Amino acid sequence: MQTSGDTQRNLTTVDILDEYGIDVTPVFITIDPERDTVKTLNDYVETSHEKLIGLTGSLEQVQKASKAYRTFFRKNGNGDDCVHAYEAMLSPGSVSADALASSVTDAAAATD
Repeated sequence: MQTSGDTQRNLTTVDILDEYGIDVTPVFITIDPERDTVKTLNDYVETSHEKLIGLTGSLEQVQKASKAYRTFFRKNGNGDDCVHAYEAMLSPGSVSADALASSVTDAAAATD
């Protein structure tokens, strides 16, 4: 996985906020759960930023998270080109830890 410009900008912002004593935790949710396994995301997180949390799940869970955070993604073609396999409209923002935990719990419960 490659760090996108948006992700890198957000991680740089985390560092700047940290300099001002503002503690935030960046969270990355994959939009390609078929490709982005737990191991792939773990490797990505470890090389991207020490505070970054990476989340994956079933396609249904990712779609539910996307809807909850008002984002959009769609697969283009057959996915042979990993870099350009998806179109996405993402909206970085802030979410409380309780709201994130609730979303993750709700998504996990949907598959039980």
